[in-house]
Amino acid sequence: MLEKNQNEKLDIETRIAIPKEWKKLRDFRLNLLDDESGNSYVATSRQIREIKKRTDEQWKDILFGKDKFSVIALKDSEVVGMGRAEKYKGIWHLFNLGVKDEFRRARIGAKLTAIRLNEIKIRGGKEVYIFVSKRNVPSLKNAESFGFRRDNTFWGRVRNRMILDDVNNPITTKRIEEVLNEK
Repeated sequence: MLEKNQNEKLDIETRIAIPKEWKKLRDFRLNLLDDESGNSYVATSRQIREIKKRTDEQWKDILFGKDKFSVIALKDSEVVGMGRAEKYKGIWHLFNLGVKDEFRRARIGAKLTAIRLNEIKIRGGKEVYIFVSKRNVPSLKNAESFGFRRDNTFWGRVRNRMILDDVNNPITTKRIEEVLNEK
């Protein structure tokens, strides 16, 4: 994990991923599932087995299918972070935000969130959902900084649904611009 002042030395490229990068994203996602640091995605062992059995075509569709896109963070050519967004029943959902342990605290998660929300705005989206483990305080704070609010009415699951009612609201727009304009 980085110390706060170390992120100035990093040269990380963050952007919307292109379809030919699907293998890099797949491999990064699978590596996060095997992360033993306790910082991996919240998933049951059954879900992890299902994810690992996906075919190449399933991965391509999940990462870049209709009304879906992925974002990537690269240090040189190495993937150090990723996230996805998908429109489902007219509502956008943010999924799979992950950053490699040694690059945490460098604001990569905030950048990848801002890029996804900005792209959703460009695509005419409004309402956005995200599911975050109640134990994942950094991700909860990141989502709240963009204007997401907790929706504790969602079946009391371990995962917290958070809602952003309008990606175009002034608070969210200002936060997106701040994060995208950071050096």
